[in-house]
Amino acid sequence: TVKPTYLDRLEQIYNHQILEALESLGIVGIKLKDVQLSHIQDIMNYNLLSGYSYSTLKKVHNFLKNVFEYYGDDITRNPMRKYRFYNKETVMEMQESLIEKRTVAMEKIMRLKVAKKEAKRKNKNPNAEEPNSIHITEEEYKLVRMTLKSKDALDDIHFFNKEEID
Repeated sequence: TVKPTYLDRLEQIYNHQILEALESLGIVGIKLKDVQLSHIQDIMNYNLLSGYSYSTLKKVHNFLKNVFEYYGDDITRNPMRKYRFYNKETVMEMQESLIEKRTVAMEKIMRLKVAKKEAKRKNKNPNAEEPNSIHITEEEYKLVRMTLKSKDALDDIHFFNKEEID
């Protein structure tokens, strides 16, 4: 028999670690058969950046692994077979690295917002930094986006297309 506390924990993992990540990434309605390795990595990065413990991250990993194993006959590929979960020390290093990268990205985005505002008032401030001189990579944008609760927080950052990504 399955204990009710075990089912409660699975529901919490789904609601707080999986669903929140999917919402933040804008892929809530994705079908299981369409999930790729990059989606798994994004879900795990979201949880790393959210500061969850190694134990919680391991539970998220196991939850995803079990879902894909259970539905294995219904999907042609299992992205969890390619995802490698690391030991505790490596996970903690990855978490620290992602947080540092996010901090740098946030600083660049804030500089970009200021530069865009100043560019509108360029006649008043000819020494203002040009928005085009600040390059935000898609990875940096994603790191910031996945940790913001408000979907509107980056709405005015519509600057990156393939030519503008580093």
